[in-house]
Amino acid sequence: MWMTYCLIPAALAWVLPWGVLFPNVRTVTSGIIVITRPGLVRRLVAFLVDMVVAGMISLVMIMAVQLASRANYAELQVVDWVATLLATVVVQVVLPLIWGGFTLGGRLTGACLDDRPRGPLHRLVYYLARLDCLLLMSYALPAMVVIIASIITWRRYRQLAYCVVDLG
Repeated sequence: MWMTYCLIPAALAWVLPWGVLFPNVRTVTSGIIVITRPGLVRRLVAFLVDMVVAGMISLVMIMAVQLASRANYAELQVVDWVATLLATVVVQVVLPLIWGGFTLGGRLTGACLDDRPRGPLHRLVYYLARLDCLLLMSYALPAMVVIIASIITWRRYRQLAYCVVDLG
């Protein structure tokens, strides 16, 4: 049964021209479109891509430590937490600082985090506030506070909660 679900898109991709199902990425010049005020859906897609990449990076780090120490997974809970935190910091803070406001998901969707000029310290504080909001989403009560703050700031300013750093 699953084979049918795999064959249908493959058959459609073989029969239809390239640009019908998927955009023709061969004719698009990379970096032409930069969206400095992305909508909620574009931000969500970029966030999901970033979290998948951070998850893969942390999984590789955890597996390397587990293979090197020959410990079972239950003994490596602290390593799991540190690897996840480190991978999230790399994807959400280090890459935007290096790539001029783009995370990996932001590069794929064209969404840039630098919507206004900021100095280096202001950029770092902005990215750390964003990281704080993303990390607080792991716990129930802080996640509820962040979601409520994001709803309020989105309705009022069309920005997410971590953009309060720029207001004022």
